[in-house]
Amino acid sequence: MGIVRVALIGLAIWVIWAVVKHVRLRKLEFQQKKHSAPPIQRMQQCRLCGVHLLENEAYKDSDSFFCSKSHYDKYSSIRSKKT
Repeated sequence: MGIVRVALIGLAIWVIWAVVKHVRLRKLEFQQKKHSAPPIQRMQQCRLCGVHLLENEAYKDSDSFFCSKSHYDKYSSIRSKKT
């Protein structure tokens, strides 16, 4: 009976240790993600109205950027009239 009791106590201690270790590791990972800087994104200016926006949110036409589809279409129509 004594060896079973020692084994159960040892198992309980090991389980508690494993759970605490797991919780601390998750907390550390969360803090690292929370404090890491977001990736730097380039800003671009709308060719038509001059508004600045993130490059990945802009509409692009060769070397020009636009804040909306309507500005892209408007600039395209103006450009096609000139040529």
